[in-house]
Amino acid sequence: MVKKANIENKKIRVVGSRHSFTPLISTTDFLVSLDHLQGVITIDKENQIAEVWAGTKLERLGQELYQSGFAQENLGDINVQSIAGALLT
Repeated sequence: MVKKANIENKKIRVVGSRHSFTPLISTTDFLVSLDHLQGVITIDKENQIAEVWAGTKLERLGQELYQSGFAQENLGDINVQSIAGALLT
């Protein structure tokens, strides 16, 4: 895809859960979904740090952290956002 985008002089955009209501993901170029990049990679219990895939939805993150005895410190009323989307929009 990267080669094809380069040849066609097109951009590649990344989309999380498509929760943002802005034209950020509107494109006629290439759009890459993070839907298959979900889950917790590692949890460092001693330092209380979790490494997660960028496409992980906040709801899933909460469930997986809970199973390991942890929780998110603060969570709004919307949990369908991906980590990448929540951080970048």
